Amino acid sequence: MDERLRTVYGAAVAARFLGPAHAGLPDGEAWVSGSAGRIGVGQLVTIWLRAGPDGTPVAARFEAFADPVVIAVADWACERVAAGELADIVGHRMIEALAVPIDHSGGALMVEDAFNAARDALDGALGRCGNDGGSAR
Repeated sequence: MDERLRTVYGAAVAARFLGPAHAGLPDGEAWVSGSAGRIGVGQLVTIWLRAGPDGTPVAARFEAFADPVVIAVADWACERVAAGELADIVGHRMIEALAVPIDHSGGALMVEDAFNAARDALDGALGRCGNDGGSAR
């Protein structure tokens, strides 16, 4: 199966799919989530975020029922949160970073949608909204 994964999705996607570091429910409190996709069509991803003292996301986890691209991209996006590189969590940057084949690129856009939903939930939990000086995107 590993070779087929690499052939279909590429080495970077296959490696993250086979060993995601950020998969699973978060521990503790103060996490918010956002989801994208639909379980009925076989693709659902939830991104969990925890904010630091200034309200910026500093940790992320994910859960996914989806194809290898969604799982790999979600894992990569969670890593970017931990590194403080939130600007990288946009579809085209995720596609480029993991060399996602174009016919599977919709998974990266789903992860972007879930991340944005989680950011909106975090802003709401902190009493911010998009036009009041809330988090920079």
